[in-house]
Amino acid sequence: MAIWYVIDEKEGHDFVVLPGDGRCIAVAAVAAHSYGPGLSWPEARRLIERGSLGSSAQRLLLLVRALGDVDSPTDLVNRVADALLAVGNAACPRELAVEAAQQLLEDRGGTWSMQGDVLVCDNEYAARRLGGLPPEDLLKVTRALQ
Repeated sequence: MAIWYVIDEKEGHDFVVLPGDGRCIAVAAVAAHSYGPGLSWPEARRLIERGSLGSSAQRLLLLVRALGDVDSPTDLVNRVADALLAVGNAACPRELAVEAAQQLLEDRGGTWSMQGDVLVCDNEYAARRLGGLPPEDLLKVTRALQ
């Protein structure tokens, strides 16, 4: 779901969905011109729980920058802090892990709702907002992430 790249000495991460038709559809990016969020909490939770790449802590950290949902669980900062400690330096003071988790999760909010058959976000920077992606791509992404 994440692609790391370097173009003209500038790094970035794109978060893409593979809907199964041979294409990839970008839903969020962390770069000079970031956009997102690209995932609702229920979608991220399913990817974290059902994924096969690495541990659930690693999957959470992979997806956290694409996630943005005002309906995320109230303990999400603690979950991300726990994942940082599990994957990184367990000897790191917990307060630092919590601060890092808060920074990772800030400014990525949005409210998600079903509009017909597609899940859309009301964040003005979300590719998955109405008018952000073509309707057929919104539908493909919604179905791929169910």
